[in-house]
Amino acid sequence: MKSKKEIRQEMIQKRNELNNQEYENRSRQICEKIMKNRMYREAEVIYAYMDIKQEVSLKKLILETLEHQKIIGLPRVEGKEIVFYQVASLSDLEEGSFHVLEPKNTCIPAPEPSLILVPGVAFTIEGKRLGYGGGFYDRFLSKHSCFTIGVGYEFQVLEELPVEEHDMKLDEIIVA
Repeated sequence: MKSKKEIRQEMIQKRNELNNQEYENRSRQICEKIMKNRMYREAEVIYAYMDIKQEVSLKKLILETLEHQKIIGLPRVEGKEIVFYQVASLSDLEEGSFHVLEPKNTCIPAPEPSLILVPGVAFTIEGKRLGYGGGFYDRFLSKHSCFTIGVGYEFQVLEELPVEEHDMKLDEIIVA
């Protein structure tokens, strides 16, 4: 089995090879799949993320979720943790850690989530996840109990991933 480092390099390279049309089409398809998902439809508080490095963009989903009067929480890096803050529009965001758009410090902490949409570098169909290696989501998920959906491209789903005890398993994976 390949190492985590090798898998990260390979998956990031594949994501970077997506042209703009593929990136936009797949992101739209994934947002549509999520919005049809029963867990999403029933959730009142949804934690999402702002994409970086050709990750699946959830911007369409975030905007539509706000239109439907649901609460959206987005992460801000604070030390070695991520903390989710409630946003009312994309104008509540500014460039933060790792050049990712994050909620401004005028945003209020988001209520506990019903659903968390989790980015990743690679996944297995059983819910194993490989991130960038900082452990932000694993630490967060170990302290919060709610339904989790991993979000990625079809090529990011592998048969097996090297995982460690602290790596948190996701409940579902949605790809396109």
